[in-house]
Amino acid sequence: MDPKARAKLANIGVVNFNLITYAKLKSLSYTATPLKGNQLATGDVFAVLTNGGNHAKVKVLAYGINIKIQWVTYRG
Repeated sequence: MDPKARAKLANIGVVNFNLITYAKLKSLSYTATPLKGNQLATGDVFAVLTNGGNHAKVKVLAYGINIKIQWVTYRG
């Protein structure tokens, strides 16, 4: 994952996706450094701070030639 413009990422790791709250996303330290393929395994969760200042949590459902993800975006 390679953030563009002002977007930033934070890798959380393999955790319970449903327990990651908006408050938790706001408290993370984000970076513009890309997440390498070896950092993204099936089950991994990472956070996104979008160009528009919104937060999202993303879970990797399958990683291989193609990536399958689940995400929730929070406004604000």
